[in-house]
Amino acid sequence: MISSLQSGASRFLFFLGVLVLGGCEVSVEAEPPLRPLLYTENPDVSPEVAAVRESRLLRELESGGASGKWGQMQAAVEEPPDLGTPDDLGRVLTDAVLARDRALWEELFIQPEEYNAMVHMPVERAKTYVDDLIAQSEGFWQSFTPLSPTDARPNGWSEVFEFDSIVVGDPRSVDGKVAKAPEDVAQYWNVLLKLKFKPRDALVDVRIPKLLVVQTEGGPIHRLASAPESDLLMRAIFETGLHLRPELLSSSEYPLPLKVGTFWRYRRTKEGLPDLNVIEEVVTVDHLSGVHLVHLRQTVETPEPTIQERFWVLTPLRVFECDSICRRNIEDTTWLLRHFSSATPVFKFPFGADTWAQGAVKVEAFGQIDVPAGVFPQSFAIWRHASCPVTEYVVWRKGVVVREISCADGVTKDALVEYRIPPG
Repeated sequence: MISSLQSGASRFLFFLGVLVLGGCEVSVEAEPPLRPLLYTENPDVSPEVAAVRESRLLRELESGGASGKWGQMQAAVEEPPDLGTPDDLGRVLTDAVLARDRALWEELFIQPEEYNAMVHMPVERAKTYVDDLIAQSEGFWQSFTPLSPTDARPNGWSEVFEFDSIVVGDPRSVDGKVAKAPEDVAQYWNVLLKLKFKPRDALVDVRIPKLLVVQTEGGPIHRLASAPESDLLMRAIFETGLHLRPELLSSSEYPLPLKVGTFWRYRRTKEGLPDLNVIEEVVTVDHLSGVHLVHLRQTVETPEPTIQERFWVLTPLRVFECDSICRRNIEDTTWLLRHFSSATPVFKFPFGADTWAQGAVKVEAFGQIDVPAGVFPQSFAIWRHASCPVTEYVVWRKGVVVREISCADGVTKDALVEYRIPPG
C-alpha cells in the first residue's frame, strides 16, 4: 500500500511540473547528494537525526496502515514497558535488541518531555537531543544485523544472548554530583549490562555511560541517556562470526577446504636454486565449542625433508594462527576472544577488495590465474607485510594457488601443481 501511495505521489508531482512549466526551457543544475526526506524539510538538524525521524515516521505509517486507521499515526509500543528499576531497563533493552523491536528500542531513551522537566531544556531542542542520542546508538543497534540473513541462527538472537544482570555505576544528582541520599539519585554513570553468550556460556558486557532516573507519580522510570557500547569481547564475537549459525564452519560451507585429507602440492622455484616439491596437508580437525582447531603440516621435499607443523583456529568469519599458548587456552572464552581482538587474522571472510585495508594485510580482487593445477577464473591477492613480504593468490573453496615470498636475496614462488579435496 505504501509503495502504491509513493508511486501515485511521484506521478502527481510529474504532471504538476508539466502543467507549471509548460513549454518553458528550464536550466537544471547538478543535483545535491540525496538526504533523508525530513532533512530537506528541516535542515537545522543533522542528516543522522533526520534519518531517525524519517525511519520513525515510516514505521508509524506502516503501523497505521496495518491497523486500517489511515490519517492517524499509530505508535507500535501500545503499553509503556516497565522500567522501574535498572534491572527492568536491562531486561527490556535486551529483549528489544534481540527481537529487533525498533519501536521498543527507541522507547527506552529519555523522552523529550521528561528531559525538559529535568533540565528545563525547551521541548523542541530536547526532541533533537533525544533523536541525536538514538542516532549515536545506531552502530550498536546495527551490530546485531548479520551480513546475510541466511547466516543467522534459525531461532534468532535468543540462541546467542540472554540477559544476565545489570551493575549500576556511580549514583549522581541532576547536576552530576555524587548523590548522598537515595532520593537525590537522578542518574547513574558507568552502568554495565551483562549478557550471557550462550554458545560458550560466557559473559560479555554492554557499557551504558549514563542512565537517567525520571520521577513520576507512579514511581521512578529508568531511561537511556547515552549510546550503549559493546565491550571488546562482544565486538570480537561479532567480528569473528561466533554469533552466526555454526553450520558455516562445516566443510561444505567454509570458504577454504580444511577437511582432514585435503592436500596441496606446490612447485617451489627460486632463481639459482633447483625446483622443490612442497606438500601441505590437513592432518586433524578438532570440533570445539563454536570453533575448529585445524592441524596443518608442510613438508619441503629435500634430501632431508623439512617439516613444519601449524595450527589454525577457525571461526565463521576468521582464521587465526593458534600457537601452543592459544591451544592451551582455547576453551577459555574470555582469553580466546581477547586473542581474536588483538591478533591479525590469516584469512578474513568474505573475501573482497580492500577488505583488510588496516593492519598488516591488504586484499584485492585479482581475476584469472594460471598454474600447473589449472586455470582459475576468479582469485584474490592477499599482501602480508613482513620483513619478507608475502603475496598469496587465493581461490574460493580451493585455497592458496600461488604464494610469493620476497626477500633481499630473491623471490621464492610456490605454484599449485595438484590438490585433493575430499567430498562432503
